[in-house]
Amino acid sequence: MGKQFKWEKNNLGEYPPKSQVAWQNFRIAMVQTFNGTFGTDTEDRQAWKQIGMRLNISPLPRKLHDLRQVLYTIRCYSCANLGAIAGYVDPCQPLRYAGC
Repeated sequence: MGKQFKWEKNNLGEYPPKSQVAWQNFRIAMVQTFNGTFGTDTEDRQAWKQIGMRLNISPLPRKLHDLRQVLYTIRCYSCANLGAIAGYVDPCQPLRYAGC
């Protein structure tokens, strides 16, 4: 966001307060979107399965533990992947998991 909005860091390497607030609000919005789509129950296998399906992971592991491990390995935290997870965009390529 700093580059996009051309925010300049001060001599301490910090962005201006208004940009810090914008970044925090962006993070909150991303979490709310994710939680609204999948809920907050970390034991909900269906939610984990939906994430894997939205990312087009193939084959999709059957066990919750294995599914979590695949998703943790992918580290799908980019905005593009979060968009795919939330259902706003399609992922570009299927993600293949060789561990199944």
